[in-house]
Amino acid sequence: MAIADIKFSMLMVEQKLKLRCRNGCMKHMFDKWTSFVIDKKEKKDFSESFIVMTPVAAGMSHRDYKEQKCRISRGEQHCWDDSKNNNAKVGDLFAYVTNKCNGDHIEIYEIKGVGRPHERLSTWSGNVGQQGRNVVLLSSHTVYVGSWSDFKYYCDYADKYNCQGTMRMGFGKSSKFISKMLS
Repeated sequence: MAIADIKFSMLMVEQKLKLRCRNGCMKHMFDKWTSFVIDKKEKKDFSESFIVMTPVAAGMSHRDYKEQKCRISRGEQHCWDDSKNNNAKVGDLFAYVTNKCNGDHIEIYEIKGVGRPHERLSTWSGNVGQQGRNVVLLSSHTVYVGSWSDFKYYCDYADKYNCQGTMRMGFGKSSKFISKMLS
């Protein structure tokens, strides 16, 4: 079944649901379901990808995260620092992690390109410890959004585990999540 056929079928279901629920609750649930179904049909193969993840907490990381969300909304290139080993590649995934104590959230984007350290944003000048890191160029749309607790469960991390510093996950843990949630 083609994407256009799926969208048309979903439109018909939506019209029937609107007749039955006037307060919008079903529409909201339907919108979430349709975006999930369409996203599943258009998924890329990430089976060979690693996941680079970074914590978003109070302070500079939160400021930089908000800056990137603004860049996305303005249609500008979305980017972040690579891990200290500079081993991210095009096609890998990048995750913003809000640890359980700060909100229990994860957003994952595709790495579309890798720039050199001299291409860092001027607004990152205060992050002197990361000046030798490459810049990962990220997709503007998420590949996955969910709870950090669920992510840890799928990757076999302990419930107490917190993301601390930008790092690349081992392939075993990355592939567990990818095979369960993005395949």
